[in-house]
Amino acid sequence: MQSMTGFGEALISIHGALYRIEVRSINHRFLDLVIRLPWNAPEMESALQSLLKSELDRGRVELSIREDTPEKAWGDIVLNEKLARSLRPVIERLAEILSVPQPHVIGLLGPIESLLECRKPTIVHAEAYQAFLEGETLRVEFHSHLARLQTLIHQVKDLSCLEPSRQKEKLLKRIAKIEEKTLAIDPVRLAQEVALFADRCDITEELERLQSHFNQLQMMFEESPVGRKLDFMLQEVLRELNTIASKTLSDAISHLVVESKAINEKMREQVSNIE
Repeated sequence: MQSMTGFGEALISIHGALYRIEVRSINHRFLDLVIRLPWNAPEMESALQSLLKSELDRGRVELSIREDTPEKAWGDIVLNEKLARSLRPVIERLAEILSVPQPHVIGLLGPIESLLECRKPTIVHAEAYQAFLEGETLRVEFHSHLARLQTLIHQVKDLSCLEPSRQKEKLLKRIAKIEEKTLAIDPVRLAQEVALFADRCDITEELERLQSHFNQLQMMFEESPVGRKLDFMLQEVLRELNTIASKTLSDAISHLVVESKAINEKMREQVSNIE
Protein backbone atom coordinates (compact mmCIF):
# COMPACT_ATOMS: atom_id res chain seq x y z
CA MET A 1 0.00 0.00 0.00
CA GLN A 2 1.42 3.38 -1.03
CA SER A 3 0.25 6.96 -0.55
CA MET A 4 -0.58 9.03 -3.64
CA THR A 5 0.77 12.17 -1.96
CA GLY A 6 4.49 12.82 -2.01
CA PHE A 7 7.38 15.04 -2.99
CA GLY A 8 10.93 14.34 -4.10
CA GLU A 9 13.84 16.46 -5.26
CA ALA A 10 17.33 15.75 -6.61
CA LEU A 11 20.24 17.42 -8.40
CA ILE A 12 22.16 15.72 -11.21
CA SER A 13 25.09 16.81 -13.35
CA ILE A 14 25.26 16.34 -17.13
CA HIS A 15 28.41 17.56 -18.92
CA GLY A 16 29.09 19.94 -16.04
CA ALA A 17 25.59 21.47 -16.09
CA LEU A 18 23.29 21.03 -13.09
CA TYR A 19 19.65 20.04 -13.40
CA ARG A 20 17.09 20.01 -10.62
CA ILE A 21 14.46 17.25 -10.72
CA GLU A 22 11.25 17.66 -8.75
CA VAL A 23 8.43 15.14 -8.48
CA ARG A 24 5.13 16.06 -6.81
CA SER A 25 2.11 13.82 -6.48
CA ILE A 26 -1.39 14.36 -5.10
CA ASN A 27 -4.59 12.33 -4.97
CA HIS A 28 -6.41 11.78 -8.23
CA ARG A 29 -9.00 9.31 -9.40
CA PHE A 30 -6.86 8.20 -12.33
CA LEU A 31 -3.19 8.51 -13.31
CA ASP A 32 -2.56 12.05 -14.55
CA LEU A 33 1.04 12.76 -15.62
CA VAL A 34 2.52 16.21 -16.24
CA ILE A 35 6.13 16.35 -17.46
CA ARG A 36 8.09 19.58 -17.95
CA LEU A 37 11.52 19.44 -19.60
CA PRO A 38 14.03 22.23 -20.32
CA TRP A 39 14.30 21.03 -23.94
CA ASN A 40 12.01 20.03 -26.74
CA ALA A 41 12.46 16.26 -26.50
CA PRO A 42 9.25 14.32 -27.28
CA GLU A 43 11.04 10.96 -27.29
CA MET A 44 12.46 11.57 -23.83
CA GLU A 45 9.09 12.75 -22.52
CA SER A 46 7.50 9.59 -23.86
CA ALA A 47 10.16 7.43 -22.18
CA LEU A 48 9.62 9.17 -18.85
CA GLN A 49 5.86 8.70 -19.14
CA SER A 50 6.34 4.98 -19.75
CA LEU A 51 8.63 4.74 -16.75
CA LEU A 52 6.13 6.46 -14.46
CA LYS A 53 3.22 4.37 -15.75
CA SER A 54 5.16 1.18 -15.01
CA GLU A 55 5.48 2.22 -11.35
CA LEU A 56 2.20 4.08 -10.65
CA ASP A 57 -1.51 3.40 -11.08
CA ARG A 58 -3.25 6.49 -9.66
CA GLY A 59 -2.58 10.10 -8.68
CA ARG A 60 -1.66 13.38 -10.34
CA VAL A 61 2.11 13.36 -10.77
CA GLU A 62 4.13 16.38 -11.88
CA LEU A 63 7.71 15.76 -12.96
CA SER A 64 9.72 18.88 -13.73
CA ILE A 65 13.34 19.20 -14.80
CA ARG A 66 14.98 22.61 -14.97
CA GLU A 67 18.47 24.02 -15.38
CA ASP A 68 20.07 24.97 -12.07
CA THR A 69 23.59 25.87 -13.20
CA PRO A 70 25.21 29.15 -12.10
CA GLU A 71 25.78 31.49 -15.05
CA LYS A 72 29.55 31.47 -14.55
CA ALA A 73 29.55 27.71 -15.06
CA TRP A 74 28.16 27.86 -18.59
CA GLY A 75 31.53 28.67 -20.16
CA ASP A 76 32.96 31.55 -22.22
CA ILE A 77 30.88 34.24 -23.91
CA VAL A 78 31.44 34.26 -27.68
CA LEU A 79 30.62 36.72 -30.44
CA ASN A 80 28.00 35.89 -33.02
CA GLU A 81 30.25 36.89 -35.95
CA LYS A 82 27.63 36.27 -38.61
CA LEU A 83 25.20 38.67 -36.95
CA ALA A 84 27.97 41.21 -36.38
CA ARG A 85 28.90 41.24 -40.09
CA SER A 86 25.27 41.69 -41.13
CA LEU A 87 24.90 44.67 -38.76
CA ARG A 88 27.73 46.64 -40.31
CA PRO A 89 25.94 47.68 -43.56
CA VAL A 90 22.79 48.42 -41.58
CA ILE A 91 24.66 50.80 -39.28
CA GLU A 92 26.42 52.49 -42.20
CA ARG A 93 23.16 53.00 -44.11
CA LEU A 94 21.31 54.27 -41.02
CA ALA A 95 24.12 56.78 -40.29
CA GLU A 96 23.90 58.00 -43.87
CA ILE A 97 20.13 58.47 -43.72
CA LEU A 98 20.23 60.27 -40.37
CA SER A 99 23.40 62.22 -41.22
CA VAL A 100 25.00 61.30 -37.88
CA PRO A 101 28.28 59.57 -36.99
CA GLN A 102 28.14 55.81 -36.87
CA PRO A 103 28.86 55.62 -33.07
CA HIS A 104 25.66 57.59 -32.51
CA VAL A 105 23.72 55.10 -34.59
CA ILE A 106 25.07 52.23 -32.52
CA GLY A 107 23.76 53.98 -29.42
CA LEU A 108 20.33 54.33 -31.03
CA LEU A 109 20.11 50.61 -31.73
CA GLY A 110 20.37 49.69 -28.05
CA PRO A 111 21.64 46.31 -26.78
CA ILE A 112 21.37 43.38 -29.16
CA GLU A 113 21.35 40.33 -26.87
CA SER A 114 21.78 37.81 -29.67
CA LEU A 115 25.07 39.46 -30.67
CA LEU A 116 26.75 37.72 -27.75
CA GLU A 117 26.22 34.04 -27.07
CA CYS A 118 26.96 32.00 -23.99
CA ARG A 119 28.21 28.54 -24.93
CA LYS A 120 26.10 25.87 -23.24
CA PRO A 121 26.98 22.20 -23.20
CA THR A 122 25.36 20.09 -25.89
CA ILE A 123 22.88 17.74 -24.29
CA VAL A 124 22.20 14.39 -25.90
CA HIS A 125 18.72 13.38 -24.81
CA ALA A 126 19.65 9.71 -24.55
CA GLU A 127 22.47 10.61 -22.14
CA ALA A 128 20.16 12.87 -20.16
CA TYR A 129 17.55 10.13 -19.82
CA GLN A 130 20.16 7.69 -18.54
CA ALA A 131 21.36 10.28 -16.03
CA PHE A 132 17.80 10.67 -14.72
CA LEU A 133 17.68 6.90 -14.23
CA GLU A 134 20.67 7.02 -11.88
CA GLY A 135 18.67 5.25 -9.19
CA GLU A 136 18.22 2.22 -11.45
CA THR A 137 21.95 2.27 -12.27
CA LEU A 138 22.67 2.35 -8.55
CA ARG A 139 20.48 -0.71 -8.06
CA VAL A 140 22.34 -2.67 -10.77
CA GLU A 141 25.77 -1.72 -9.38
CA PHE A 142 24.74 -2.59 -5.82
CA HIS A 143 23.58 -6.07 -6.83
CA SER A 144 26.75 -6.53 -8.89
CA HIS A 145 28.90 -5.73 -5.85
CA LEU A 146 26.77 -8.02 -3.69
CA ALA A 147 27.19 -10.90 -6.17
CA ARG A 148 30.98 -10.38 -6.18
CA LEU A 149 31.02 -10.31 -2.39
CA GLN A 150 29.11 -13.58 -2.24
CA THR A 151 31.58 -15.18 -4.68
CA LEU A 152 34.53 -14.15 -2.52
CA ILE A 153 32.93 -15.53 0.64
CA HIS A 154 32.23 -18.84 -1.14
CA GLN A 155 35.95 -19.00 -1.92
CA VAL A 156 36.73 -18.29 1.74
CA LYS A 157 34.38 -21.12 2.73
CA ASP A 158 36.11 -23.56 0.36
CA LEU A 159 39.54 -22.62 1.72
CA SER A 160 38.37 -22.80 5.33
CA CYS A 161 37.56 -26.50 4.85
CA LEU A 162 41.28 -27.13 4.32
CA GLU A 163 42.30 -25.02 7.31
CA PRO A 164 42.03 -27.74 10.02
CA SER A 165 44.34 -30.12 8.16
CA ARG A 166 46.85 -27.29 7.55
CA GLN A 167 46.83 -26.33 11.22
CA LYS A 168 47.09 -29.98 12.28
CA GLU A 169 50.15 -30.38 10.10
CA LYS A 170 51.79 -27.33 11.68
CA LEU A 171 50.98 -28.59 15.17
CA LEU A 172 52.46 -32.04 14.44
CA LYS A 173 55.68 -30.40 13.27
CA ARG A 174 55.90 -28.46 16.52
CA ILE A 175 55.30 -31.65 18.53
CA ALA A 176 58.04 -33.41 16.57
CA LYS A 177 60.51 -30.66 17.50
CA ILE A 178 59.57 -30.96 21.16
CA GLU A 179 60.04 -34.73 21.07
CA GLU A 180 63.48 -34.26 19.56
CA LYS A 181 64.45 -32.50 22.79
CA THR A 182 63.19 -35.54 24.73
CA LEU A 183 60.60 -33.47 26.55
CA ALA A 184 57.55 -35.25 27.92
CA ILE A 185 54.15 -34.31 26.47
CA ASP A 186 50.94 -34.74 28.42
CA PRO A 187 48.47 -36.36 25.96
CA VAL A 188 45.43 -34.95 27.81
CA ARG A 189 46.84 -31.43 27.77
CA LEU A 190 47.75 -31.88 24.12
CA ALA A 191 44.18 -32.89 23.25
CA GLN A 192 42.83 -29.86 25.09
CA GLU A 193 45.18 -27.50 23.26
CA VAL A 194 44.27 -29.01 19.88
CA ALA A 195 40.54 -28.61 20.61
CA LEU A 196 41.04 -25.01 21.79
CA PHE A 197 43.15 -24.17 18.76
CA ALA A 198 40.57 -25.67 16.39
CA ASP A 199 37.79 -23.66 18.02
CA ARG A 200 39.74 -20.42 17.69
CA CYS A 201 40.28 -20.98 13.97
CA ASP A 202 36.71 -22.09 13.21
CA ILE A 203 34.85 -19.47 11.10
CA THR A 204 31.75 -21.54 10.38
CA GLU A 205 29.42 -19.28 12.38
CA GLU A 206 30.80 -16.13 10.76
CA LEU A 207 30.25 -17.58 7.29
CA GLU A 208 26.68 -18.59 8.15
CA ARG A 209 25.89 -15.11 9.49
CA LEU A 210 27.39 -13.52 6.38
CA GLN A 211 25.13 -15.59 4.14
CA SER A 212 22.14 -14.51 6.24
CA HIS A 213 23.22 -10.86 5.88
CA PHE A 214 23.53 -11.27 2.10
CA ASN A 215 20.00 -12.66 1.87
CA GLN A 216 18.64 -9.72 3.86
CA LEU A 217 20.54 -7.20 1.72
CA GLN A 218 19.03 -8.77 -1.41
CA MET A 219 15.49 -8.30 -0.05
CA MET A 220 16.07 -4.94 1.64
CA PHE A 221 17.05 -3.15 -1.56
CA GLU A 222 13.52 -3.58 -2.85
CA GLU A 223 12.08 -1.69 0.15
CA SER A 224 11.71 2.05 0.70
CA PRO A 225 12.99 3.89 2.65
CA VAL A 226 15.92 1.55 3.13
CA GLY A 227 19.16 3.56 3.20
CA ARG A 228 19.77 3.34 6.96
CA LYS A 229 18.83 -0.33 7.10
CA LEU A 230 21.30 -1.16 4.32
CA ASP A 231 24.05 0.82 6.02
CA PHE A 232 23.46 -1.00 9.31
CA MET A 233 23.51 -4.40 7.61
CA LEU A 234 26.74 -3.58 5.76
CA GLN A 235 28.28 -2.66 9.12
CA GLU A 236 27.33 -6.13 10.34
CA VAL A 237 28.96 -7.64 7.24
CA LEU A 238 32.14 -5.71 8.03
CA ARG A 239 32.05 -6.97 11.63
CA GLU A 240 31.98 -10.61 10.44
CA LEU A 241 34.79 -9.96 7.93
CA ASN A 242 36.96 -8.48 10.67
CA THR A 243 36.32 -11.51 12.89
CA ILE A 244 37.30 -13.89 10.09
CA ALA A 245 40.47 -11.87 9.48
CA SER A 246 41.41 -12.14 13.16
CA LYS A 247 40.85 -15.92 13.27
CA THR A 248 42.47 -17.13 10.07
CA LEU A 249 46.14 -17.94 9.64
CA SER A 250 45.76 -18.46 5.91
CA ASP A 251 47.29 -15.85 3.60
CA ALA A 252 44.85 -16.81 0.83
CA ILE A 253 41.83 -16.24 3.08
CA SER A 254 43.32 -12.97 4.35
CA HIS A 255 43.62 -11.66 0.78
CA LEU A 256 40.01 -12.59 0.03
CA VAL A 257 38.85 -10.83 3.19
CA VAL A 258 40.74 -7.65 2.25
CA GLU A 259 39.07 -7.62 -1.19
CA SER A 260 35.69 -8.29 0.42
CA LYS A 261 36.14 -5.34 2.79
CA ALA A 262 37.00 -3.08 -0.15
CA ILE A 263 33.77 -4.07 -1.94
CA ASN A 264 31.80 -3.61 1.28
CA GLU A 265 33.16 -0.06 1.52
CA LYS A 266 32.04 0.69 -2.06
CA MET A 267 28.57 -0.57 -1.21
CA ARG A 268 28.42 1.67 1.87
CA GLU A 269 29.34 4.67 -0.30
CA GLN A 270 26.46 3.80 -2.64
CA VAL A 271 24.05 3.35 0.26
CA SER A 272 24.87 6.87 1.50
CA ASN A 273 23.02 8.14 -1.62
CA ILE A 274 19.91 6.00 -1.05
CA GLU A 275 16.87 7.23 0.85
